[in-house]
Amino acid sequence: MLWHENAGYHGTTMSQKDPSLGREYTKGKFQEPIYSSIRRMVVIKEQKGCCRSRSPVTTYSGQGVAKAGVDRSKHTIIYTRGSQPITRQNEPMIKEPLEVEPARADQKLDPMSRLNFGKVYTVEHNVKVLPVGQITKDSLHNFNAYTRAELSK
Repeated sequence: MLWHENAGYHGTTMSQKDPSLGREYTKGKFQEPIYSSIRRMVVIKEQKGCCRSRSPVTTYSGQGVAKAGVDRSKHTIIYTRGSQPITRQNEPMIKEPLEVEPARADQKLDPMSRLNFGKVYTVEHNVKVLPVGQITKDSLHNFNAYTRAELSK
């Protein structure tokens, strides 16, 4: 889905936009920088008019959970069936990787994709989305266990 959020002030400038990487910054109503990108999410629960999503699926700029400040315990690898889960040498993972059956042959996740169980978002049903795939039956038990464990904290 197309996702918008405050860009923050961690050294980001308006001149650092890179549409080729899906990064685009604009100025909002009060001249604050807004970051727009395509965001992949995993739906936890469908509800009337919206769904709760475990989010986001991110690569952390290709660094995975080796990126400074990332809580590794809240993440797992998420990968497309037909590919292999990979980690960097300085990126020990606690949770087992989750496999996704792609919705179409052209849908693929970046090899450095990580799913963050520490964040939950509500996504309204009136937002355009493109199904990327579905957690496979082999990975569903782990997904549900990781979700329950994080929600119980």
